[in-house]
Amino acid sequence: QDQAVLDALIARFSEGGLQELDGFDERVITRVLGTERLSSPDLTGHEVEGVRVLTAHALAEAGGEPVVAPLSRMLTEELGRQGQAQSSEVIRAAAAGLGRTGSPNGAEALFQALQRAPQMKDTVVDALKKSTGAPQIATMLERATGDVREDLVGLLAESHDRRVVDTFASLLQDEAIEIRAKAARALANFGDRRAVPVLLEMTALTDNDELVSDALEDLRLVASPEITAQLGAMLETHAYRKAVVLRALGATGDAGAARFIERELNGDDVAAAARALAELDHDASYRKLLGFVVRPRNTDMTAFNAADRSLTNEMLLLKRKAAIQAIGIYGRADAIDELMQVVEDGNDDYELRGMAAASIGQIGDAEGIARVIGRINDATTDEHARRYYVQTLWQRALPELNSALLGVVANTNADPNVRRAAGLALGYAADPANDERLSSLLDDESTRQPAAFAVVLGGGDAVVEKLRGLLETDGDLREILQQYVSNTENDWFNLIRANMFDSGAIWRRIRAAQILQNAEGTNGFSYPWQKMIAVLRSGWDGVGGVTPQYVRDRLYEGLSGDDPVRRELAAKAFVEMPELGLLLRARDEGGEPGEAARAVLAN
Repeated sequence: QDQAVLDALIARFSEGGLQELDGFDERVITRVLGTERLSSPDLTGHEVEGVRVLTAHALAEAGGEPVVAPLSRMLTEELGRQGQAQSSEVIRAAAAGLGRTGSPNGAEALFQALQRAPQMKDTVVDALKKSTGAPQIATMLERATGDVREDLVGLLAESHDRRVVDTFASLLQDEAIEIRAKAARALANFGDRRAVPVLLEMTALTDNDELVSDALEDLRLVASPEITAQLGAMLETHAYRKAVVLRALGATGDAGAARFIERELNGDDVAAAARALAELDHDASYRKLLGFVVRPRNTDMTAFNAADRSLTNEMLLLKRKAAIQAIGIYGRADAIDELMQVVEDGNDDYELRGMAAASIGQIGDAEGIARVIGRINDATTDEHARRYYVQTLWQRALPELNSALLGVVANTNADPNVRRAAGLALGYAADPANDERLSSLLDDESTRQPAAFAVVLGGGDAVVEKLRGLLETDGDLREILQQYVSNTENDWFNLIRANMFDSGAIWRRIRAAQILQNAEGTNGFSYPWQKMIAVLRSGWDGVGGVTPQYVRDRLYEGLSGDDPVRRELAAKAFVEMPELGLLLRARDEGGEPGEAARAVLAN
């Protein structure tokens, strides 16, 4: 590069002449001048605001560690300007640029901006979120004042970083209820029972319904026998939130909590009460609830839609719904006979029959589910019962049934809904031993669709790549798969349980979604990835489901583990969820996990 030309370019840029040209792009300046020249005090501290703004943008575009010092200097100097001499645009551009670097070394300048430029709070908080790990933010709390303290505590809570649990604990004595509440909620999210006293304090507030509701929700995460009596009292003092209180009682692990819960089986919150008893695994209540499952002989509840229902059966319907769902949560296989009786009862309610079938899937062992498959294949089984039994097949992965389920998928004479359910069950099993057969089933148009459900949920690389190729050419398959994966009306693609992490099934599922997302020549295959991210972000509150924090913890195990594929998948998932705080934790801890985190943070 000719120095005279560069000097002339810098001079023209400093005078604002380049910026006035049509089609000017600051990236040209970045590429031509480079970081070193852009970092000169003559440009970062230029008297003309427009030059400083563009310098900040150009440095931000260059990115990387080399721009951290000049951007920090720009931000600090701009904060020192008084009155109209200070430019909010320079502050915004410099702060955003520091955030884009993903470097912790701009934290001090960002902290000063948060303290001294409250009008830029959103930009600065976002920059801190992208660049500064939770322990570093925690040290800022010691110097923060006013609203900045609450902003920083909010950042710590959003980081989901376990390294700062003791910081949260120290804030439980803070003078501000808002800070105490955020700290307690963060601890509860981690299952840390140090949060309990403040959560109980929050439930007694009379002037902040939002904090009361938050505390009631979070008590379930840290419930224990020590607070059973207090929770029981809340059924009276917080009657408008009985369902939430009942769930908290069910989480105490205290058999004595049943005396509070059982009272509500005859009320409007019967569903929450039954679920709480099931989560408590209360034996005496199990027998009582099992007695509600089957339709009373003298009561006709025949209904194939809501319009068919009789109002006189309304309370009985609610109680039986609650009981059937609770039996699924109890997980005891000895209830299968009663549940099958409901499914095959032609004089029962359509919704109850479907729920009973789903509960069979949740409690059934291989032998029990094989019985259901036998009933589905039995020509004498009532057509409606056969349709309801579809709900049984996909509720839980049972590798012992892989062969039978593959047979159902291959049976072109079977009901398409049954074959789809079998495909879902195979997908959740995510068994590598199924890949070869699934690949063959993809070859046949008559078996392709149900096989595709299995592959998208848990196929290996080769069979997923095969599916990706088919999606590029088979319009019907492409339309149907997207419709089913993206639907929000049921849980077909929402299941996420602890055993899926234990078996590795969840990693195959994430990997399958990644492969489909990377299809060339189309942007239409991102929906499995988007669905996967939504499930990871929210967890699942169904039977055997897991909390969002459980998901984050298990993904972090993958990020910090020895498997390079899992590290990459976890890092990409965290970016999308987004869980930048956990990526920053990995960055700070270094090693190969740190490299994986830095790779995605840089992009």
